[in-house]
Amino acid sequence: MIKRHIVLVAGAAATGKTTFAKAAAAALNLPLLCKDEIKQIAWNKARWEKEYLKFNQTNGVMAYEILFYFAEQLMKTQAPFMLESNFRKPAEDTLKALIERYQYRAVTVLFDTDISILHKRFLARDQLAERHPRLKSEGFYKDIEVFKQGIVEDRAFGIGHIINVNTDDFNTVDYDALIQKILDFTGEK
Repeated sequence: MIKRHIVLVAGAAATGKTTFAKAAAAALNLPLLCKDEIKQIAWNKARWEKEYLKFNQTNGVMAYEILFYFAEQLMKTQAPFMLESNFRKPAEDTLKALIERYQYRAVTVLFDTDISILHKRFLARDQLAERHPRLKSEGFYKDIEVFKQGIVEDRAFGIGHIINVNTDDFNTVDYDALIQKILDFTGEK
């Protein structure tokens, strides 16, 4: 088994990455750090309502800083773990530096789907009652062209070995096969 490895679950919003990350972390017995869960904790504590977009961006930056702090603490112990987010360029640079510093091997499970399917899913997810109110887009991405521009970087992320996952139809995504690909990468059986 390669002990020092990190599993990065990435992709645009509404591609199914969080659902998979939770299932895979449980199956692989790995600690899982999710950026949006950190954001939810911050929202619940701060309860800031004014200037939604400005705070959402600040909260996102803060969530990444916390995410990377805990990632580095795990790396210092050489523990394997999983991170889930819609990683973008600054996050990619930070992760690459950490991976190099602590000599980790990385595998990225990159979720993606057809842009029109993704946009419809995103808008539908924004309407769900169980969706944290401050993770909703407040209608900002209603226009598909704005949405496309907003997720370009999410769809291009990848560090280390990359496993691409098409989620046009969630029913065709084989979690067991994806988990096995991760196990093949890590050398675990």
